[in-house]
Amino acid sequence: MRAITNLILATAVAATLIGCAPKPSGPVVVVEDKLYSVTPADITVRAGIVSGEITEMKVVERIEKVSGKIETPARLSAKIKLKN
Repeated sequence: MRAITNLILATAVAATLIGCAPKPSGPVVVVEDKLYSVTPADITVRAGIVSGEITEMKVVERIEKVSGKIETPARLSAKIKLKN
C-alpha cells in the first residue's frame, strides 16, 4: 500500500514539474496593418426618425510581414454618430 502511495505521489510531482514548465518562446512575428480607403469616407444616413453620420470608414487587414500570411481578414470599420 505504501509503495502505491509513493508511486502516485512521484507521478503527481513529475506531472506538475513537466506540465508547469514554461513553453519555449517562438520567433517574434511582425504584423503589419494594411489600410484601404473607402470612397466616400463619410455618409449621412436617415432611417425613419433616426438620422446619423458614418465617418472615417476604412478597411483594415493584418498581414505577417515576412511570410505574407493573412493574420486577420479585411474588416470594415467606421465611426457612427446618431441623432434622434
